[in-house]
Amino acid sequence: MIKFFDRQFESKLNVCSCLLKLFGVNLSTAYRLCSYVGVSPLAILKVIPIFKLREFEAFVFSNFTVERQLKSEYRSDIETKVKNGLYVGLRLLQSLPVRGQRTRSNARTAKMLRRV
Repeated sequence: MIKFFDRQFESKLNVCSCLLKLFGVNLSTAYRLCSYVGVSPLAILKVIPIFKLREFEAFVFSNFTVERQLKSEYRSDIETKVKNGLYVGLRLLQSLPVRGQRTRSNARTAKMLRRV
């Protein structure tokens, strides 16, 4: 097990699959991050030296918003919408679809997703 981005990952995983498990990183962002740092996205974690991994983490945290920062920004945006009394904020409070979907037949799905 290797500690990477404050999480424990198996040493046989590649860098790209580890990045995809971070909140706010998709496939294209993962490949772009790897190219910026100079690490192959298909490189296995146990092959990469520890100092290179720490350098990679520092680069990502300084140039991108991921994990805790992004989640807190998301929460604060929702709180602002609720506080201002916007329609979107009211719909989020009621656990209903926000973007104009019909509620006659599919509101059940939105309610299940918003419960978490």
